[in-house]
Order: sequence, then C-alpha cells, then structure tokens
Amino acid sequence: MSQKRPAPASGLGRVTDRVAGALLVIVIAAAASLGLAPDLFTQRVPWDDADLGKVATATLKATRDYDIPDEETTRRMREEAVAAVRAVYVHDALALDGALQRIEAGFTMARHLEKEQLPGARPAIEQALGVRLDDAAYAALAQAHFPAAAEKAAVDLVTQAMREMVVGDREELVQHRDRGIAILRMAPSGAVTEEVLSDVSGIRDLARVRSTLGDADGTLPRALRAAVEDLARREVRVNLKFDPDRTRQRREDAAAAIKPVVIQLKKGEKVIGDGERIEERHLVIFRGMRAESDSGDLPQARLGGALFAALVVIVLAAAGTGLPRIQPARKDLLFVAGVLLAGLLLSDFWFSITEAVRDATPEITHEAWIWVAPFAAAAMLVRMVLQAEAAFLFAVGFAPLVGVLAGGSFEVAAFALAGSLVGATRVARARDRAGVFHAGLLAGIAQVAAVVSFALLDGKIASWNVVIDGAAALAGGAFFAPVLVTAILPVVESVFRYTTDLRLLELANLNHPALKELIVQAPGTYHHSIIVGTLAEGAAEAIGANPLLARVGAYYHDLGKGKSPLFFGENQRGNNRHDDLPPEESARVIIEHVARGVEIARRYKLPKQVVDAIPEHHGTRLVGYFFHKALKAAEASGGPPPDPARFRYAGPKPQSRETALIMMADAAEAASRAMPDPTPEKLQALVRKLIDGIHADGQLDECDLTLRDLTRIQQSFCRTLEAIYHSRPDYPAAAKGPQAQLEAQGKVA
Repeated sequence: MSQKRPAPASGLGRVTDRVAGALLVIVIAAAASLGLAPDLFTQRVPWDDADLGKVATATLKATRDYDIPDEETTRRMREEAVAAVRAVYVHDALALDGALQRIEAGFTMARHLEKEQLPGARPAIEQALGVRLDDAAYAALAQAHFPAAAEKAAVDLVTQAMREMVVGDREELVQHRDRGIAILRMAPSGAVTEEVLSDVSGIRDLARVRSTLGDADGTLPRALRAAVEDLARREVRVNLKFDPDRTRQRREDAAAAIKPVVIQLKKGEKVIGDGERIEERHLVIFRGMRAESDSGDLPQARLGGALFAALVVIVLAAAGTGLPRIQPARKDLLFVAGVLLAGLLLSDFWFSITEAVRDATPEITHEAWIWVAPFAAAAMLVRMVLQAEAAFLFAVGFAPLVGVLAGGSFEVAAFALAGSLVGATRVARARDRAGVFHAGLLAGIAQVAAVVSFALLDGKIASWNVVIDGAAALAGGAFFAPVLVTAILPVVESVFRYTTDLRLLELANLNHPALKELIVQAPGTYHHSIIVGTLAEGAAEAIGANPLLARVGAYYHDLGKGKSPLFFGENQRGNNRHDDLPPEESARVIIEHVARGVEIARRYKLPKQVVDAIPEHHGTRLVGYFFHKALKAAEASGGPPPDPARFRYAGPKPQSRETALIMMADAAEAASRAMPDPTPEKLQALVRKLIDGIHADGQLDECDLTLRDLTRIQQSFCRTLEAIYHSRPDYPAAAKGPQAQLEAQGKVA
C-alpha cells in the first residue's frame, strides 16, 4: 500500500534515525546469532572411548552441522597411497658408450707408443681405460702391444654384459618385486622417458654380471684372453641406480594428494540410534563433536550468524535508499524487523519440529515437512501494509537467512524466495479474505514448481516422494500461509496502526455511520465526495497508486462540512450565507471545516491514512474567492491589503500520491460542476488549468508525483468528467412520457 512520505528530518532527527537503525541492526544480529548459529548450549555426548562395544541407550542426533576430521582414516589412506608409489630407478643408457669409449682410448694410446715405452706409460693407459689392471693382465696386453683383436674382444664382452640393466645391489630390488619399479631413461637429447617394470626378476646385480661374464675370443692366446676378460670385468659398470630423491618426492606428493577425511554431519542427522552397538566409527564422531564443542567453533559460528544477518539487513537498507518510493517511517522499520525476527524464530522452531517427527513418520520425507512451512507468509504480510519494493527487498533478505537456518541449504532459500515473491506480488491485489487465499494458492504453485525443478536437477522426478513434496509445498502456500496472514493481520493493524486494503474495503461501504450522517446533514457534499472518489480512483489506477485508498480518502475528505453545510456551495439552495459575512469571517468558516472533519474522523476511529486526507487535500492553498473579495474591498476603501495567511489552509501539503489526487479531484469536480456547458474541450482546458495551478503553487512538492503522472491524471479526470457530464439529445415532449408532456405545457409546477 502507498505510504505517506515522511517529513524531512532535522539534524537531531537524522542522528536519532541513525541510532535507531543501528540498534535495529544490533537486535537482529543478536537474535540471528542464536537462531542462525548452533544451539545455545553445547551438545552433550553421553559416551566416550570406554563405551566401545556397549549398546546405546538413546538416540543421538546432531543439533547443528559438524565437520569432524577422521585422523586415523586419513593416516591409513596416506600410508596406503605412499606404499602404492613405485621406487624410481634411473637407467643410464650412455654407460655402455662410456665404457666402449674408454676401451678405445686406452688401446689407441697404447698402440701409439713404442713397445719399450709401455711399461712406463702404464698409469696413463690405465687412466684412459678407467680401470686398474692386475700385473699379469697388463703384461700380457703390453707384450702383445694392445692388439686390435684384444680390443674387439673386450668391446664384445662389455657390450654383451651392459646391454642389460645392471644394479649395484640385488637385495634392493627384492623389496619392490610386488609392485614393480619405475624406470627413467635419459636420452642423449636430455629427454626423459618412464617405464613401469612389474617383473624385476630379470635384472642382475653387478657382482653376478661380472661373475658370469662370457669367454673372450678363443683365437687369442691364453694369457691375452685372460687379460681381456679381466679388463672387461673391470669395465662393466652399474647402469640402473635407485633415485632416493625422486622416490621420496613422489611419495610425499601421494600423501599430500590425500585430503584430510572429514565426517560431515548435517543438523538433525542421526549419529547413533537407540539399541545400536557403539563402534569405533561412533567414537571418532563422539570425539570430534566434543572437540568442536570445546573449541571456539560455537562462538565463531554465532558471530558468523550475527554478521551474516547484519550484512543482509545493511545491504538491503542500502539498496532501499536507491528506490525513491521506499522512505520508511520508524514504525515501518520496527514492523519489518519484527516480521523478520518472528519469521526466523518460527522457521527455526519449525525445523526443530521436523527433526523430531522425521523418525516417527518414515513414509513422509524430511523435505516434505520443510516444504509445508508457510515461508511466504512473512513477505505477504509486509506487502499487505507496505510498498511492493519493500516486500521485494524483504523477500530477498529473508530467503537466504532461512536457507542458513536450514543448514546452509540453497534449495530451502530458493524455495522460500519463490513462494515469497509470488505471494507478495499477488496479495497486493487482494480485496478480501478470498483474495489472500488466491495469492497463497499462486505462491503454493510457485513452490511446487521449485520442488519439481529440484527433483529434475537431482534426477529423481520419477519418484513418489516428489508427489508428497509437491503436495506439502502446495499446502504450505495455498493454506497455511494465508491462514497465518489473516490471523496476524488484525494484530498488525492494531499495534502499528496500519491501514490495509481489507480495512479500506470496510470503510468503502457507503453505509458507514460517518457517511450516513453526512448524507443527512450535507447531501450535496456527500454527492460531491462520491464523484471526487470516482475521479481519484481512476487517476490512481492510471499512475499506479492505491485506487482503494484514494477512493476511501475522498469519501471522508469533507466530513467537516456536515457541521455547517449551508456555508458550502454544493449544499446551498437560493440564499448564500456568505453574503452577510465579511470575507475574513467567510474564510474562517470555510477553513474551519478541516479541523471539524478531523475531529469527526477521529471520533469514528478512522485510520490515520484516511484522516490525513482531510487536511492534506487542501494543503496550504489559498481560499481564493474570499481573499480576492477582501482585496477588492480593501482597494475600494483605501485600507491595507488583507493578510494572505488568514485566507490559507493550515496544511500540511499532500504527503502521499493519494491525498494529492484527492486535492486535484476536489478542485476539478467543484469547477466542472459550475461550468454551464461542460463540453470535452472545455473540460480538458479546465482540468489542465487547475492541475497546473496546483503544481505551480507548490502543493505537490512533498509527494512522489512526476510530470508524466500529472499528464496521466489530467487524461483520467477528463475521461471521467466527460462520462459524468456527457450531453444528451433533446427528445420531443411526446417521447418523454405524460409527466414530461404536462411539464412542457406548463401544467405542472
């Protein structure tokens, strides 16, 4: 409903408003710290490690969400991951080339020396060969002058031995035979390739390779053949080496890749049931629950809940400042804060109930108990008394808080948002209790759509549970939400003095005692008020204001004229009482009807928004006719000009669009009634002149009317007035009936 614009606050008033707003945020945050966070008291776990193997004598459920680290399982999984890592060996494929190059270098050097020089060159030759030969072997080679045949025989033996992978210690490989090893090969280009070798039985160690080295060329002399074999044994080297650094790094990476195992418990989830045997896994959970309860998790969670609620309120308040139609009074802030807190507390209470009944009703899903909750009622209630923008912001803030209450559930938040937005949008059109239930039905349908979408996302649409959940969602919106709204609405109207459309509908009944009194005392004013109501209602529909409030305000705007009806033109027949009064006195009598009207309205306990229309529809306008009459009298007598303040209404100016519409409709009706020939052109010119004059006089400065609104108001007034004052054809007397014929003949007075 449209709200009266608050008067601009003074410096002290602004400070007071800020303090009040800060206090509201603190109160909401404090309440949320208890509602959104875990239970106020630490959950007690009645069992410990000594109870392993015993039977639980009660059912234990998590009263909040828990994330319990399972250190034992994490350790075991990391050990398994480390054990699965294969040892890394590096195969040096260039080791054979190095050995062959050394043999070639040693033999080449020896052959370039004179035979008598070989004994003295032994150290240099052995250095080139890369090995130390025994005396007999060197002597045999030197005596033969290191022949090419011996070189070739040594190369063949070394090549045959080092083509296979050779390790330094065979026992080192045995421990890896179950899972194999990873072999890295270094290419000459520097590239590294990896091969997994599952069977390591074919790999020999250095000692075995040397001991089984084959025989040299049989054509060589015995001594020379023995020297070649000795040289070959010494040239064979290890070409497969264990890489401890790479192995350790891989095992560390494997252990790090195993994330800590966390047992997640949702609020309400059963930990152990009555009659179940306590196992090791239960003890892990018990220890974790006690550890989190003893740590700072609970205070942190409560602080987090408080900050989140405060953040939501502050963000929505900041968003509201950007919407010109949202200018809440203090009572509006108190009302919204109260609805928010009550909604959260009731939601938390309902979630607790669902946890208690879920085990007792296994045929009904836990989600169904949640979906039946009337989440939409809060936003619908806000929309019944405040603007659409306020209800929208409320729904956007309320839904995520409910989701947090449900254990951080996105589905619950989305469900509450869908029902709240649709319910709040549709309840604005409610004109009776049935309209509230119709809005609830549409909210329920939106909630069913949300449930179906959740089922589709989970791939569980073909399930009987979806039918149960949908029925619960429909019942929550179509029945429980409207019932809650209609039950609480009278309390809201009484405590916060709001005027809902349902209350306005009661006042729109023309049998209201105040209107019945007016029709008896001032029938012309009554008729005038009805026409003003019609004009204001049509214009309100044109600009998106509240048509019902505009019409009801117009019905009661001139109640004060009933105390002195003959001083107002619409009630006069013949004599004009003002002819015998000075202009100042006439103006006083005219202005006085405002105070009398407010008095009558309060006597009948009319809502404040309706009472406000009585002074605001005149604003601070000048009683022009009598002011100009006094001005002419002063000019004729040569006296001082009259004081305009004595001829002005006390105000205030219209604070809402509805009272501004009543002001303009009041002027348009009175002026058009006095027009002798109200043609459409004349009516349009008249309405335009009146609205422009009111606007130019500054009477619309304190309400939310735009120039576009004024154009639409003018068009609406003209349509309504043309329908009222349309011209009728002049039928001949013969067609008007006997009574009309007698009147035409002058036989009836």
